Amino acid sequence: MPIASIKPKLSQLPTPRYKRIAKRDSDKEEIKPLLELAKSKENVNKRVIKKMMKKRGIAPKVFGLTK
Repeated sequence: MPIASIKPKLSQLPTPRYKRIAKRDSDKEEIKPLLELAKSKENVNKRVIKKMMKKRGIAPKVFGLTK
């Protein structure tokens, strides 16, 4: 039996607060300046931005801010 079939589906997994996707408009407005910083070529530490997003409870992965 393949290992993949043993894994629970994503919908069954409990989602921690920081994995929440920014669905509300207020979330998106709050994040815009962070995203602009991340996308600009200036020397900004992405780790700092990720931490700020996690504090607000939003997954950085949603915005393509993974490694």
